[in-house]
Amino acid sequence: MRRMRDAMRTCYLHIGPNKTGTSTIQAALFENRNELRDAGIYVPEMNAAKARSNHHLLANEMNFDRTDAYRRALSEELRFARLPPDVLISSENFSARINEKDARDRIYGYFSALGYAVVIIAFVRPQVDAINSIYAEGVKKLINCQPFDEFLNHFLVSPRADLNAKFGHLLADNRFQTVFIPFNTHIIGAGLVSAVLTAVRLPEDALSTIAMPDTRNESPGPKTIAAMQEIGLALERGNYAIKRDRRSQFAKTLRKMAGELGWNGQKYYGPSREQRQLIIDTFSRSNNDFALAVWKKPWCELFGEDEKRALERKCIVLDLTQLSQAEKQEYEEFCAFGKKWISGARD
Repeated sequence: MRRMRDAMRTCYLHIGPNKTGTSTIQAALFENRNELRDAGIYVPEMNAAKARSNHHLLANEMNFDRTDAYRRALSEELRFARLPPDVLISSENFSARINEKDARDRIYGYFSALGYAVVIIAFVRPQVDAINSIYAEGVKKLINCQPFDEFLNHFLVSPRADLNAKFGHLLADNRFQTVFIPFNTHIIGAGLVSAVLTAVRLPEDALSTIAMPDTRNESPGPKTIAAMQEIGLALERGNYAIKRDRRSQFAKTLRKMAGELGWNGQKYYGPSREQRQLIIDTFSRSNNDFALAVWKKPWCELFGEDEKRALERKCIVLDLTQLSQAEKQEYEEFCAFGKKWISGARD
């Protein structure tokens, strides 16, 4: 059923951020774009977006303003589609600079010129679990290889970790409406895709027709993380000049191999209980201020049970001394292969 059109056109901008189910959400949007269009939600397919199942290239262009190829492509598509009243765009890359005025100016200027108001949708995930996912993501892609302790020290003082530092200027910018969704057990259980589609006011009868994809970008196991970290360290020490996109392809192939070896059945969880408590304590006051400003509720009401469960989780990392001789040999051969393969492929 197509819903009633509002007088004002609206662009819903789902900005993630990272590690809040974005890959799965984006897959659902593109796999169901025809059904969404029939229900009155237009998901643009401009240029590479359809093939990539996301709008990362558009977000990067908005962030850095280096070209306007994707903005022009989107404008042409929207005009060809007769300026649909409700448009849904998704990329976690938007969140990287959403607190910077220049980036918000470009977003506002671009969409307002097309006659669209902008509603920004973002998930809010407690830092205590977010740090584990962010760290594992970087290691598995060979982007970082530092020990978790070092990563934690940087995270605790990073503006991207503090919610007020990350979103404060956006909240104060009255040009945008914002919808913040708590990334907690209740929302995850109900479905992250459903949460986004509810935020864009998709009718319930249409929501029931949306096919949900399998989970994308699943978390790796402790053996995979340890091996990728070891290979990444070798890459760093050897000073191999490998471009990021090519490095990503190497990492993807290695992760596939690790999966075929059965290394990802149990998921990596790096922070110790003491480190988790430190993370909770560090952001406690700021998180509560943010929750009161956004939801008019204390942080503990929305995330208290999730943080309690996080504190009770078992730390799951690789202990080489616990491997059998055959497992240790398999692990060492995997690492040796990865190091040799990458060292022979420098740009």
